[in-house]
Formats: sequence, C-alpha cells, structure tokens
Amino acid sequence: MAAQYFLYTTLYSNTLVDRSDTTFVPLPPDTGQILIDYFIPTIQPLYYYKESGGTSIVENDQATIDAYLQGTALPQQPQDSVVQYQFTGYTATTAQNFNSFTGTTLPAGYYNKTQINGYTGQTATLIGTKIDKVTGATNNLAVFAVNGNVISSTVTLAQLTGGTGYYVYGEKEVPESTTSATGVTYLTTGATLTEGIFSLDYIGVVGNSVKLKPAYIQFYLDNSPISTAFAFIPAENNGFGPQSFMRDRYLSGGTHTFSIRYFAGVNTALMNSAAIRVRKVN
Repeated sequence: MAAQYFLYTTLYSNTLVDRSDTTFVPLPPDTGQILIDYFIPTIQPLYYYKESGGTSIVENDQATIDAYLQGTALPQQPQDSVVQYQFTGYTATTAQNFNSFTGTTLPAGYYNKTQINGYTGQTATLIGTKIDKVTGATNNLAVFAVNGNVISSTVTLAQLTGGTGYYVYGEKEVPESTTSATGVTYLTTGATLTEGIFSLDYIGVVGNSVKLKPAYIQFYLDNSPISTAFAFIPAENNGFGPQSFMRDRYLSGGTHTFSIRYFAGVNTALMNSAAIRVRKVN
C-alpha cells in the first residue's frame, strides 16, 4: 500500500491519533507526524500503536494505552446513565455520604477500577486482544483470517501489476527480408520467470516478394520450436499477412527466451512486424 502520514501526540509517548494521505502541517500543539508505509486495519484503533525513533511504528504498551484513554475521555455529563437503585431515596441529607464514595464498597456483582485493571484470566485476555502483526511477508497483500487476525495472502503486488517474473512483452516493426531456406530470427525476448502456467501469444506479419510463392514463419521457446512452420502465400508481389500462435505452457522457474523465425520457400521471404506476449495465468 502507499505511504501515509500518521499524526502522533507527544503527551502520551508518541501514541498515534490520526492518519491522512496528505500532511498535517501546520501541526497541532504537542504533536508530530511520520510518513511511512505501514498497514493498520481501519477497524483497529490507532492508539494501539505509536511512533518510534522517527523511522518506524511499533505496538503501543498497555500502560500508555490506558493513560491515553483516561486522559482523553470526555468528562461525565448530566445525561450519563446510572444504576437506578443508587439514587432511590436520595436526599440532600445523603449528599455528603455520596460525595465521599470511593468505589471500594460497590454492591455485589460490581467491580471497581482496581479490580478490573488487575483481573487475569479469559476476560482479561479478550479485553487485551489485538490483531496479530504479520512478519516475513514483504509486499504481500494482507487478508483477515476467520479469527479476525491479519495474515498474508501470499499474493504479491507484482502478481497484480505484472511485475518481474510474471509478464514479458517484446515487439518489432522493422522491415526485413531473407532468401535463406532455414529459419532466421526476426524477434526474440525473454526474462527470468517464476514457476507456473504461462499464456504464450505470438504474432508475425510475413510475406513473399513474388505472388503465389510461400514464405514460412515458426515460433520458438528456449531455442526449440513449439509450432510447425506455417506457410503464407501472398496474392500479389510483396504481399503480407499475419500469422499467429497461442498456447498455455508450464514453465519452470528461471530464464526463458521466446523467438519468431522466418525463412523463404522460394524467392525472398519478408517480415514486416512481430510481437510476443507472455503472461502468467496460474
């Protein structure tokens, strides 16, 4: 994915608070920003992460998260909900007792903040659950597993954009001729490919200097023919016609070359243009 600007607050150990495709300058007070290519799912709070050393983003620690949430929480409002029985029978004479309440003597079934913060076990584990960080999957697309964690799809950006190892293309538009009775290379191209099934597409425009006389074209993979020699017989002198060939072929990982050759049956064979396209399909 593309790099983004992440805004962080220096009041809480550089905890992330916002992100944008454009800069936050001029920066608000007590903040900084970092431009980085770092994936954080949109469903996950930014405060789970913080800026580190001006060069990276790391997971935030629980103490900083707690401090940030407490420090940025809205103050209590008059319309906030309370348990009904706590106010039943409330009078001005009991105001002093209520104001001195410390939260250490809650009714049965309630827990004060100290108890919650120190709680261990399954509930604590669920409260602290974060989406797992993916490592060792550089430039791979991320997907969600059934448990909600992020995992590598094993599909790289190069596979979607036609990067090295997945796509080859070559073309030529230079008139050439030969009287040779054996194949003469007109166009060749190649690359180092990954293992897989590839679609091979060849096309060449071939002709002969004399009408009704054949010229031949043949298609090669790694200097070996993968087609018969196709003949084209023009209806007029110096006539041309397209000849194409396509096939799916398994290719092992490594360097491969793709070529188009032509030759004369009689008189002079002509080549006007050609193209080769190789695409990974599986």
